[in-house]
Amino acid sequence: MNTELKKYRQPIIVGVLFAILIAILVWFVIDLRQLHRQGDFRMNNPLYRHRHNASNPLMLSAQIQSWMTFRYINYVFRLPVNYLSDKLNITDKSYPNITLDKYITTHKADRAAFIESVKQAVAAYYSGGSK
Repeated sequence: MNTELKKYRQPIIVGVLFAILIAILVWFVIDLRQLHRQGDFRMNNPLYRHRHNASNPLMLSAQIQSWMTFRYINYVFRLPVNYLSDKLNITDKSYPNITLDKYITTHKADRAAFIESVKQAVAAYYSGGSK
C-alpha cells in the first residue's frame, strides 16, 4: 500500500500547485478590475484621459497630427460628424475617411497652416465658438 501512495503523490502535488496558481491568477485579475473601477489604476494616456473626462480637450487639440483621419479626430474629440467640414469648408467626397496628410496633398494646402486650422477649430468647439 505504501508504494500505491508514492505512485499518486507526485500528480497530487502537481494538481495542488496548479490549483494554487489558478487561484492567484484569478485573485490578480479581480484585484486589477477593482482598482480600475475605483480609479486607482488609470492609463497615463492623454487620449484615454480625454475619453473619460479627466483632462482638458483644449490641451489635447495640440496633439493633432497629419496621419489622423477627420473621422478619428471627430471621434477622439467628440465632435459632430460635419463640424470640421463646415468649419474648414471641406467639400472633399472622401471626408471624413481621409487623412489630413492626404487632404493636404490633394488640395495643395500649406501643411502647417492647415493642421493649425484643424487644431484651432477643435479648440473653438470646446471654447463655445461653434457648437
